[in-house]
Amino acid sequence: MRFRHSILIFVLASLPAGILLAGSSEEATSPIAILYNDFLGWEAGEWDATISVLKADGSGMDHFVGQQIDRLGACGSWLLTDLTLLASKPGEEVPPYAGHGVLGFDPAKEKLVGLWVDPVTNWLAAAEGTLSADGRTLMLYVDGRHPATGEPMMRLFKTTKKSARHKHLEISIPDGSGGQLTIAEIDYERRSK
Repeated sequence: MRFRHSILIFVLASLPAGILLAGSSEEATSPIAILYNDFLGWEAGEWDATISVLKADGSGMDHFVGQQIDRLGACGSWLLTDLTLLASKPGEEVPPYAGHGVLGFDPAKEKLVGLWVDPVTNWLAAAEGTLSADGRTLMLYVDGRHPATGEPMMRLFKTTKKSARHKHLEISIPDGSGGQLTIAEIDYERRSK
């Protein structure tokens, strides 16, 4: 135990002071940092999710229910997300799905940045986005690939606070004519504490 403690002290002593003090800098208390960190704090909690996903042939939506658990990690600096499907139509087997993400405020970019992984995508999806001035709508752009061609394609994740207990996520991709095609929507209701 004493050996591990010595290694930890050595590692911390070897880091530049700026890394250790980054969380306590003036950047963390700027008005924009406060706005973004308040949004992340609001997101923390357990959510019931009603999920609609565009069918592969474009003929309509498949519907699922799931749960999302968002918690603050790294001393409150990052939002850690776990999304799981629980059920679909009665009598149908639920496809295995568990998505995991991390999201936090980057003071140099004055944006939220993050990563997402799930079994549907076979790449590490990087995300970057901004909040509306009132802190109610997040426009998050996420690296993606076109489902048919595999070419790089940016996905838009738009999260809107509807009330203290409700939020809505709309995921869209470019439709090829300058607009956006909605490929999934999730309505969330916060579970009681």
